[in-house]
Amino acid sequence: MSGPAAPAASSCDVAIVGGGMVGASLALALAALPLDVVVIEAIEPEDGSQPSFDSRTIALSNGTRRIFSGLGVWDEIAREATPIRKIHISDRGRFGSALVDAADQGVAAIGYVAENRVIGRALWRRLRGASRTRLEAPCRVTAVQPGDASTAREARARSRRDSSWPPMAPHRSCARRSAWVPRAGTTGRPPSSAS
Repeated sequence: MSGPAAPAASSCDVAIVGGGMVGASLALALAALPLDVVVIEAIEPEDGSQPSFDSRTIALSNGTRRIFSGLGVWDEIAREATPIRKIHISDRGRFGSALVDAADQGVAAIGYVAENRVIGRALWRRLRGASRTRLEAPCRVTAVQPGDASTAREARARSRRDSSWPPMAPHRSCARRSAWVPRAGTTGRPPSSAS
């Protein structure tokens, strides 16, 4: 009697290795496009040992707030963020200083301070609702087989729960382009090349 059959290979347009703040934000930005995205993260985001989303704090600029707003996660982050209304810049023992005040700039805050844990929770909650985004955690990339311009690239990912993971290959139409980014007004898929 033989064991269970290995699962079939799955494909995606974009595989993001690392679901921390940058990887999760990128996946959310790509969720608005007609792309199949896989996020591969070694540690569950809710795990207490997740280094990306621990209790450290980060100062977020207004530009970052606008990005998070566009990704649909700012309202959740804002509930626990602290606004930065004034910044005093000086160098002890040196002449001169500067004071930046949000009120003088006509904004509610110059930036915000938030816990990485809060940001991670908001990003991953939103990602879990993205229809064409698949989240794989805990999971690690165990090998990458490079290809040339005429072949697909292949990565093998292994889950702690399932050691028989299949290779993940890019969508067949992306096989000839390793870094294709769709432009506004396109279908989101690279043009088919004549073979």
